Amino acid sequence: MRSIRRHPRGSIYVLVLSISMLVAVIGMGALLSARVQTRICRSDVDFATARLCARAGLEVAMFKIQQDPTWRTDLGNGAWFSNVPLNQGSFSVSAADPITGNIAAPSTDPVVLTCTGARNAAVYIMQVTVQVNSVGISCVGVATCSGGNTVLSTCALNSNQIVGVNGALQLSSGSSLNAVAQVVGAISTNGGYVKSQQALTQPLILPDPVHVFDYYNANGTTIPLASLAQSSGAQLVSNTSFESNTAGWYVYSPSSSSVKLSLDTSVHQDGTKSMLISGRSGSGDVPAIDLPLLSIRNGDTYAVKVPTYGSALLGLGSASATIVLQTSNGALSFSTSSVSFPLLGSGWVTPQGNLTLSWTGTLSKATLTLTCSTSSNLDIDAVSLTDTSLPSNAYVMDRVLLSPTSNPYGSPNASGIYIINCNSQNVTITACRIVGTLVLIGAGSGTTIQGPITWEPAVAGYPALLSDSAIAISFSGSAALGEATYGINFNPTGTPYPFVGGTANSTASDGFPSIINGLIYCGGNLTLPSSTAPTFNGCLVTAGQLVLNASSVNVTYGNGSYVAPPPGFTTSLPALYPVLGTWQRATH
Repeated sequence: MRSIRRHPRGSIYVLVLSISMLVAVIGMGALLSARVQTRICRSDVDFATARLCARAGLEVAMFKIQQDPTWRTDLGNGAWFSNVPLNQGSFSVSAADPITGNIAAPSTDPVVLTCTGARNAAVYIMQVTVQVNSVGISCVGVATCSGGNTVLSTCALNSNQIVGVNGALQLSSGSSLNAVAQVVGAISTNGGYVKSQQALTQPLILPDPVHVFDYYNANGTTIPLASLAQSSGAQLVSNTSFESNTAGWYVYSPSSSSVKLSLDTSVHQDGTKSMLISGRSGSGDVPAIDLPLLSIRNGDTYAVKVPTYGSALLGLGSASATIVLQTSNGALSFSTSSVSFPLLGSGWVTPQGNLTLSWTGTLSKATLTLTCSTSSNLDIDAVSLTDTSLPSNAYVMDRVLLSPTSNPYGSPNASGIYIINCNSQNVTITACRIVGTLVLIGAGSGTTIQGPITWEPAVAGYPALLSDSAIAISFSGSAALGEATYGINFNPTGTPYPFVGGTANSTASDGFPSIINGLIYCGGNLTLPSSTAPTFNGCLVTAGQLVLNASSVNVTYGNGSYVAPPPGFTTSLPALYPVLGTWQRATH
């Protein structure tokens, strides 16, 4: 009988169980794999969202800057935004000044913006450096800008840039405007020449007439009005009419002891007496008086008048008023035109004229006298000598170097900002070199800038001159500012010429061009009087009328105040530029 073999039942169970476990493991692996993939996808989404939040936060910060004219103080240093929700994520922005560390301080420093974007556990940090610049108002984008009319009276105005007029443009016959004119109002040429005319639909923007001075008043150094010299047109001859005596007068070069000075009641020009010079026998027997040296200034013009009476019955020849200067380099003589005495009988003649005195070396004596071609007796009366170079009754800044390192009236201002509160008094500025911004507050109606003048701002783009009232500017570009003429070194150490990159020395023999560089702003009418030919390099802005009576005016436009507009001349909102190559991912 054949036997039958049987397989154990437990083997089948083990096999089935193993297969089941394998299936379960595969299933769990697949489930875990799906979970991992889901987590990876979620992490990628979180990271992408965090990155978008970081970029969006930087855009929000830059938009905030562009919409806030006082963003530096309003936003300040450090954190600007913290955990601001955005698209299921958030962002935080901080800012820093990489140069000074203080964003709130007024400056043109760049700003580093750092934004942290986050979603769940994902974090992305992005950074960019932005340059924030002020934008100049439209009036500093042209050569001249008048809030009212621009009037040319037989004047030739030449410029390489637009002449802007918010009022009307008026030219008299014989005037010429060799520039493009952009005008809001009417144009009246009246026979004058205009190179090109364009109509403006909107007036050019002028600065706020009140707040344009705020920064300069807050940061400037005051020059007391009383510290300026006063020109009064004072009489420089101490005894002019001889009503009491002949004090101060003497015989210039007596030929003998018989020459005498005495009072004479028989003839006179004013009052009741004159001074008689009797016993004359030579040309040196003439009256003379020494002048106060402090009042005799190199380069100034003096009006002189010496009325003279010839007491002979026949003609006495001629006479002229003369000023003799004694200097360390010798004697100099300046005389008026000669005046002839009457040919028949006695009579008064008046030698008079304007004498411009100039010399080299040291002045030791100045004498007023006569040059006379006869030896007969003479009378003189009503003598006069005045300095005509400066307006009378004005406070004068004259023969001065004013700069960030030089202030003869007090402490220097590092930015060259100086303020004169004029209190409605007339101020005259002449024969100066100014490196800085001069602010005139409440200037009198006779305030003027005269030549020669060499002027530039100390800070690039800043105004050279600011006035809240009407002023006149009268100088000629052809009249140089000479150190030898005025006895002053205008470019010593600390104030080279030009101020940036120029030359300084210890001599007083240089000459400088008569020119005003930079922005000029006038809150009233700005007038350029006749008989002048000023030269400007910058732009002229006036809230009132621009009145050009000068024979010629040359304005070479400089865009310094437009590219880097000074305080008071900016639009309300800044311009922002991300610095190329600074967009980057940052680490903690």
